[in-house]
Amino acid sequence: MKRLLTLTLALGLFSFSVLAQDQPTAQQPSTEDQEKQKAQREQNAYRLLDQVIDEAQSLHLAENRVRIQINAADMLWDQNQARARSLFSMAAESVAELARTQVASITRRGGGPGPNFGPPNLRSFQLRQELVLTAARHDATLAYQLLAATKTPVSVQVNEDARSNRMTVTGDDGLEQALLNRVALLDPKLAAQNAEQMLDKGQFPFALPQVIEQLQRQDADAANKLADKVVKKLQATNLLTNPAAGALAQTMLVSGPRPAGDPPPAPKEPAPTPRGWPSVLEQSAYVDLLSTFVDAALKATPAAQTSQRPARPVMGRTTVAPQQPTDAQQEQNNARRMLAGLLNMMPLVDQYLPGKASQVRQKMTEMGMSPNAAMSMAMLNGSQGEPTTDALVQAAATAPQQMQSRIYQEAAYKALEEGDTDRARQIATDHLQSNARDAVMKRIDFREMTKKAEATRIEDVRQAAARLQSDNEKLDLLIQVANDTQKTNPKLALQVLDDARQTTNHSETG
Repeated sequence: MKRLLTLTLALGLFSFSVLAQDQPTAQQPSTEDQEKQKAQREQNAYRLLDQVIDEAQSLHLAENRVRIQINAADMLWDQNQARARSLFSMAAESVAELARTQVASITRRGGGPGPNFGPPNLRSFQLRQELVLTAARHDATLAYQLLAATKTPVSVQVNEDARSNRMTVTGDDGLEQALLNRVALLDPKLAAQNAEQMLDKGQFPFALPQVIEQLQRQDADAANKLADKVVKKLQATNLLTNPAAGALAQTMLVSGPRPAGDPPPAPKEPAPTPRGWPSVLEQSAYVDLLSTFVDAALKATPAAQTSQRPARPVMGRTTVAPQQPTDAQQEQNNARRMLAGLLNMMPLVDQYLPGKASQVRQKMTEMGMSPNAAMSMAMLNGSQGEPTTDALVQAAATAPQQMQSRIYQEAAYKALEEGDTDRARQIATDHLQSNARDAVMKRIDFREMTKKAEATRIEDVRQAAARLQSDNEKLDLLIQVANDTQKTNPKLALQVLDDARQTTNHSETG
């Protein structure tokens, strides 16, 4: 439905630009006329959008109606903020009602919080996440208001394990942290204020590095104070009994200390992966936190060989009784995980904590950690920016077998990003099997088709789309062709977008 909404608006804009290009060159409009035509095109496009919003009320699935409202509000924000706010509010009411209805239905059936509760409630949680994070692109305060208005009656548990000290994150907590990451770009001071409140409650939000980075560009003193507070909180916490604190410490260490000088330009979107974690700590604070992290990791010991647990008969067969790890065992699991995290940070340990580097290497040897695996992961997830195709191929060659296919696939996609389709095809042919190879080959076909955009005919595009198995694959191809031919072949782009809209309509009715 998001694609349908976007395509409808795009069709309105495209159709008028194509008509304008069909006018004889001798009758080129004046600048004033061009501005009027542009205003008319926008007016007609928003009229189409209004029509889609009205027609969405007849959709059978509540989820589709809500998604239309969310994406329409996103598109309308700059043109009609009051209407956009109204649509966000309507979507919030529907999301809250959907959650209440699902909870009531489960309660009537005798269910409740637990493994059988999560999946039904997950639908409303996903809509809630889309609503809140979309609003956060425009108004941080509104996003937090929507977060409160749609609070689910029972939190979705991402990892249920109340009897151990494993990291558990509820749906509400996870969404609040994701929102914090998004708000950091829009309103760093508000994000910092909310982050401090979470710290005071004993939470360690994973978005803190982004919050500090964005605040540094606006108020360096406030950013340094927040960074110092985070480090002191982490140092005062047992990282082995609080995995969330350990994970935050690692993300703040993996990229090294913050370089001196002015901060870099702000990114347009928050970094979603560890590869993009910013460097936010001054060198002294960085060394203090690194020392704390290393001391905790050095407590790791090799896993003891345990005898088989008592077996019990179940339905005529014998199974091993499940057993929860003890607190001590869980602390060791966390220590081993942290030590493994240091594999990629050894150059930083050598540079900023040389006195403990030999101890770390000795412990890694004692634990049987592979230097080849460390090299592979360092190349894949290192702090030196995005890896090149060559680096990924080299990392895959030395990686453990279970990791090789994933890294080779990423190498093929990286070659495509660099414009080298032949290299991508060679990597897929030489190193990938079955589904992974087919996925790369399809993306290569898409890229080669868009390369010859000016010479491509609508029949060629339709034949290529017909060979794809799912509507999602067809939409991906059609939208990619439309985007790449928008300027060079607008008539083809219009035809392709119309085909994409028909495919989306087919998916909705089907």
